[in-house]
Formats: sequence, C-alpha cells, structure tokens
Amino acid sequence: GAALLAAVLVWSPSPGNAGSAGRDDVNAQLKQDIPPGSVVASTVQGGIRFIWCGLERPSYVSQVQMAGGLFNRDMALEGVRRLQSMEKAGFPFSSPEWGGKNPESGNRKVSLQSIAALCADSGLDYVIMDGGREGAKQYFQNGRPMLSLFACRDFRDGRGAPL
Repeated sequence: GAALLAAVLVWSPSPGNAGSAGRDDVNAQLKQDIPPGSVVASTVQGGIRFIWCGLERPSYVSQVQMAGGLFNRDMALEGVRRLQSMEKAGFPFSSPEWGGKNPESGNRKVSLQSIAALCADSGLDYVIMDGGREGAKQYFQNGRPMLSLFACRDFRDGRGAPL
C-alpha cells in the first residue's frame, strides 16, 4: 500500500511545474473567453487537437471535417471554401490542394488584414495565433506572450481591437 501511495505521489503533477501550470491557466482562461459553440480557427501547431480536445470548441476547418466530405458533397464544398478563405487571407498551410501543402504558404506572414479578411466569414467567431499579436487579447506564460485571441465580431464591427 505504501509503495502504491509513493508511486501516485511521484506520478501526480507538481504544482511547482510552471510550464504546464501556465499552459493550463491559459487554456482555462481561453475557455472562459470563448463561449461554448463558438467556431475557432487556430494557426497554433496542433491547432485542431487544441481546439477540440483542449478548448472543447468547434474548429473552423479540420482534417476530420474534410474526411467527412468523402461522404457528403456539401461538407466537402464547405471545407474547400473555408480552406480557400484561409489561403486567400494568407494563412500558412491552408491550401485546398491535395496534400494540403503549398511550399510557399509556410513562409507567409499573417497580418491584421489577413485576420480581418478571414473574419469576414460569418461562420467564424475567433482566431487563435501563437505569440503576442497587436490588436489581440494576449495570454502569457512565464511572463511571455504565449497566444493571441482575435474576436471576429470586432473586425465585422470595424473596430479590429482587442477583446
């Protein structure tokens, strides 16, 4: 019994682990700031898993949605339309071409104009990007900007300002 207790204590996450604790705090804050049911686009690596599993919110476009397009023509066309919107706005790795990677798209810089162009789609509610971005609500981990959140309603209202 004592060995089992010791193993559990060693295995359990330490409150002193600032890296993961900071990430958990950021995820909790994002969940508060993004209402349930809001559709989210993310350029953060692993964005789809992060949106579905971490934030429990619908993703603007994902591999799972596109795979469903094999069985539903309307879903396939909507997925391609969303990818084309992201590509037109300058988002990296958003090509609707087979294989999904346009070699030039990985070198693109996403600007506020890119986000405004993507947010023109009424089907999108929020955009999450890595690092600190001007015009966004920023989330910090260990004193450094970790993520930036843009509310599409701000761009539609013409404000383009932070939440």
